[in-house]
Amino acid sequence: TYNILIKACCANECLDDAWKVFDEMSRKGVRPTTVTFGTLIYWLCSNFRLKEAFKLKYDMVAIHGVVPDLYVYTSLIKGLCKIGEMISAFELKEEMVTKKIKPDSAVYSTLLSGLFNAGRKEEVSGLLEEMSEYGCKPDTVTFNTMIHGLCKEKNFEAAYRVLDEMTEKGCEPDVISYNIIIGGLCRDGKWREAND
Repeated sequence: TYNILIKACCANECLDDAWKVFDEMSRKGVRPTTVTFGTLIYWLCSNFRLKEAFKLKYDMVAIHGVVPDLYVYTSLIKGLCKIGEMISAFELKEEMVTKKIKPDSAVYSTLLSGLFNAGRKEEVSGLLEEMSEYGCKPDTVTFNTMIHGLCKEKNFEAAYRVLDEMTEKGCEPDVISYNIIIGGLCRDGKWREAND
């Protein structure tokens, strides 16, 4: 019940009300869960309040004895990538691995996007190799992230190759895959290629 209330407060951009509900839980002796913390951390990160999000992650373990899950780590990594803190994002990914939490395609897609945005495309292939070593298969989101990064750099030939690779690996391109490339071509004035 409290988790639903907290999620509703957060979804309506009422983080202060979410904290009041969280405080009420403590006062009434209701133990917060990973869902409670995951919801609050997600919304803090979405609103660029990372210092508070990391403090809450610390408190969840130190005070409440609740272990962060994949969702908590993914939210924090996304938040760090949004502000270009790639070193911290990769450190957090390593912390996950140390704690035996297997990074999924969402974590890797977020890190790939962060690398492209930070102008560190030379590290992308290494991250894709690591992803494969961990037995994590790229999904449509992963491929679309690659296509988006390549189109931003106007490397359309490489974007086409990724599109072909998707099909080869049994991952069907979706409307987003094509729209990213079409949008990139249009922005670059390549109307005929976009039309094709």
